[in-house]
Amino acid sequence: MITMVSTKSKVIFLTVIALSFTIGPNILFQTFNEKATKEYLFSYRSEVTFTNEGNTSFQLSEEDRTFSIFMNNSWQTVYLQSCNWPYNKTADQEGNPIIILDVPLIPPARCITISVNLRIIEKEREAPHVTLYSSGDLDDIPEELKEDYCKSGGIWLFDDDLKNLAYQIWSAENYTGNVLNIVASLANWIGENTQYHSFELGLYPNETFRLGKGDCDDQSNLLIALCRILGIPAFLQLGCLQVLELPERETFWDGHLMVYYNFVSFHAWAMIYIPPWGWLPFDMTWGWNSNNPLNGIGTAAIYNEYSVLMLNITKSNWIGRAREMKKHLINHQIYVYNEEELIMQLSGTPEERFWKELPLWLITSVVLIGLIEFVFREHYHCNKKEEIFN
Repeated sequence: MITMVSTKSKVIFLTVIALSFTIGPNILFQTFNEKATKEYLFSYRSEVTFTNEGNTSFQLSEEDRTFSIFMNNSWQTVYLQSCNWPYNKTADQEGNPIIILDVPLIPPARCITISVNLRIIEKEREAPHVTLYSSGDLDDIPEELKEDYCKSGGIWLFDDDLKNLAYQIWSAENYTGNVLNIVASLANWIGENTQYHSFELGLYPNETFRLGKGDCDDQSNLLIALCRILGIPAFLQLGCLQVLELPERETFWDGHLMVYYNFVSFHAWAMIYIPPWGWLPFDMTWGWNSNNPLNGIGTAAIYNEYSVLMLNITKSNWIGRAREMKKHLINHQIYVYNEEELIMQLSGTPEERFWKELPLWLITSVVLIGLIEFVFREHYHCNKKEEIFN
């Protein structure tokens, strides 16, 4: 009889423990998740060292001294945590927040390091549900958007080859006015005729078309150019993703540029105006696939919780600027070492996390106290019965 009671107590004891640490916390977390929008906290660090191996002092250009501090919107909030040089906070010609640093000349055989740290809070977001049937027509696009985002210029220079390609793809769709149908057709052609390949410097759309190769920004810029030719507003958006891979080191520009990426990868996609939804991301290399072209929108990287929005490129020729920068640094014997890092952290201050997690700890404590009392009572009853039988 004593053995039977003891075995029964152990079974109940183990069952209560299992239920307490599985069902209890799950119910609690489910309650919190129903009431609150998820947030993700990132720390971003960019550190660049310029080393002068020439014979004369070198003054960094304004381009060299300009750093993006990302943008704020309805789901992303960015704080500039620190910068190791005096700076002027302003915006570039496209409205992106930037800082321009005030740094001295770099003497021969000397170096200067610039370090910028950001704190970024991201809210959970979902891709809209889009269908070809629900899309608006070309006539539904506001004329002022066409004026601003359908011009030839900057990165997107229209030549005869690109114009012929755009109209050839459109004619295969019987010159439909359905905007989403047109965008999907353009993306399908690019996806089926362009091999993914990353170059040291970005390509212009006509170069991507002629080579049949390009990475995320190259393919996106080709899509943007074709959209603009057909009167569909579009521009380029850049961001970065946290990647859980080993740090990566690469060397470019004849050894004059070395980059070190720690848990971060940079990415680009097209932003396209598609009525009635408005501006939508179309991701050629992360989302698009031949089985479902609309995945370019539905599974775009920007909807991933591990992505951070950096800046918009609507008119500037950053490809040309990068090529000029390469020449300038090589001619003056300047070597650049660039470290980039994006780390996801626990959101909130220690005090905020304490109050958020307090209910869980209270429930756990109550369960543990109950278990201790249960074991004590069972042990007491067993001893009493043992005394009776003896």
